[in-house]
Parts: sequence; structure tokens; C-alpha cells
Amino acid sequence: MSSDAGQKALKSAEVDYQRVDKAVGQLSDEELAKLADRSRQAENDFAAGLISAKTLAYIILATVVIVVIIVLVSRI
Repeated sequence: MSSDAGQKALKSAEVDYQRVDKAVGQLSDEELAKLADRSRQAENDFAAGLISAKTLAYIILATVVIVVIIVLVSRI
């Protein structure tokens, strides 16, 4: 999320990076490992030309939404 594409995706969704960073910090080790694996796969696909920059931005945005939902649900 700290990459240029990640920052652009966060800005386009009007999501505060600090809030997302805090939410990620509240994830369990297992959830964080899964998120990291998905992120690496998306980055590798992008580098290989399998996905466009726009699609990568959507993936990053979806990841942010998932993180926020996980944190909100875990607080209930």
C-alpha cells in the first residue's frame, strides 16, 4: 500500500493511509501472511504484464476494503 500504485488507489478511494496502516497492524499473523501472499502474487502478475495498472489499483483497493472489514468485525 506504500507503493505509488497503492497510494494512488488509496487517494482515489479517499482512504487515509494512516488508518489502513493502523488496521493492518491489528491483523493476526495468519491474516497478515495471507494478505502478504496475495499482495506478492498481484505484484508478480503486474510485473509479468498479466494485469494492468488499473486492475492492480482495483486489487489494492479491494485489499484495503477487506482489511477494514476484518478490523471492524474483529472489534464486535
